[in-house]
Amino acid sequence: MSDVIRQRSVSLKQFSGGLNNYWDQSSIADNELSMLINMELTTTGALTSRPPIWVEKNGSTPIVTPVAGQSMDIIGTYTTAAGDRYLVVVTTAKTWIYNLVTKAFTQVATFRASDCTQYDNKLVLCSTIQRGGYWEAGVWTASTTMPFLGGIELFQNRLFGYGVQGTGTANTLYWSDITTFGPSGQLTSIWSWTDGTGNYFYVEIGTGDGQWITAMEQGYNDVVLFRNKSTYRYSYGDDPAFGTMQAMQQDIGAESKRSVVKFENAHFVFTGGILYKYQNWLYYPLNAQRVKMETYGSFTSRFQHAVSIVGRRCFVWHNGATYSYNLDTETWSEWETTTNAAYFVEAPRKSEETEETRYYGISGNAAVVPGASDFALWRIEDKAVSTNGSESFKCTIQSKIYDFDSPVEWKRLFFWGADVQSALPIKAIVYPVSLPATQPVVTWDEISKDYSLETNFYTWDQLSKDSPVDPVFGTWDFLKAPSGGIGTVVELGTTTYPLRTEVKLNQGLRFRRIYFELYLDCDGTAATSPVQLFSIIPMISAKAKVSKGAN
Repeated sequence: MSDVIRQRSVSLKQFSGGLNNYWDQSSIADNELSMLINMELTTTGALTSRPPIWVEKNGSTPIVTPVAGQSMDIIGTYTTAAGDRYLVVVTTAKTWIYNLVTKAFTQVATFRASDCTQYDNKLVLCSTIQRGGYWEAGVWTASTTMPFLGGIELFQNRLFGYGVQGTGTANTLYWSDITTFGPSGQLTSIWSWTDGTGNYFYVEIGTGDGQWITAMEQGYNDVVLFRNKSTYRYSYGDDPAFGTMQAMQQDIGAESKRSVVKFENAHFVFTGGILYKYQNWLYYPLNAQRVKMETYGSFTSRFQHAVSIVGRRCFVWHNGATYSYNLDTETWSEWETTTNAAYFVEAPRKSEETEETRYYGISGNAAVVPGASDFALWRIEDKAVSTNGSESFKCTIQSKIYDFDSPVEWKRLFFWGADVQSALPIKAIVYPVSLPATQPVVTWDEISKDYSLETNFYTWDQLSKDSPVDPVFGTWDFLKAPSGGIGTVVELGTTTYPLRTEVKLNQGLRFRRIYFELYLDCDGTAATSPVQLFSIIPMISAKAKVSKGAN
């Protein structure tokens, strides 16, 4: 008999490994969870609910796309000399700026920009379909020598840009002339992309090798070029014409512009279902053999992949599924949200501001209609409790399968407890792992709605055969296959804010192996959030005798 069983009570806590859905539920580490949805690990070891996501509003009016029927995308930010701050937004055929204070859109270009940067208090735009230029104070100035570009960056007082996928410039890095702007001079030449004879300043990478540049970012003292299957750096001294193009990785690149985000002294790059940390010219996989990126096909995605930074987490969108990598605890969790928010941009802020850093996002859902929430501008803050918006969501954890160091021995669960913080009813289920001799029948309790926030139940429509080819339906002889777990709903009573309590769950049973699930609801406001889980405490002992039919 194991020492774990002799001590009767076991404390399952410090889930410091976070989510691990890559391996079988019985083979992951004791400090990992096979399901961790809408919760994340704090530095204290507790699990807490994620921040809510809500629609940005002007008063009570939601902020939606400036062109009815057209989805919008955020390509960057812009700050004027006076300190006015904007998001740079594109629709199908136009480019706009969105004032973060007045919450109004202003058109700045009659084309869809592919990328933007800022220099000399001017908003610089490039495009894949025409020459770009810059906008300032309501005036647009075209750059007659700027090539068609898929992306643009400012680096060492020059503008750098890369060519357009699907054209002969897909592997071309361009740069502008250098500026003479300073205390004793005027801005003269940075807007020129050609020399005195009209030739572009450029260098090429592996032309015709079947790859193309997908993204470009500033490095320490270089320009980092991400291709779809490789990574390069371009560095130079005084003149880029005498610079060096160096291959840093011939097997790892970025799948798209949205697949790269810079944070502090590293880049986070998503490719092939793996999130990498690119630092000191080396790649480090972050979810390999830990988190398997699923694909959710309930709607059509506008784009397949995107990574962005929200506070101290890397937000990953993968074909409709959303994952969060905590940069402090180095753990993963999965987010489920009806907002379909897929990509966020950090808003510029003034140094004297006391308000929390704001993040603005767009939906990844392409199957939308004009005016729908998927065309809206989404907001999120780096805190579990918000005073600016709310979102109702369910926090879910599923533990690994425990045998308590005694896989062949029968055990008895007297009851189990959960040390939680919540204001709403808590649903708890314990699952003995066994192979039934006959298929059990679903109970009425599993069909019924046990409490107001219950979502894990069957409706009559789910039991009915909706069409001749409907593969998911039940009959009176076999309504549905039951979950096999024993569930309890705990009402916490009326409370105006979340309270920490130890919930006793009287779910006695015999088992060899077992796992636990908890469901907690919140909406991101102080009335229900944050939801937290500190530990799970089962009371168990050895069970010498078992019934004849047990297995």
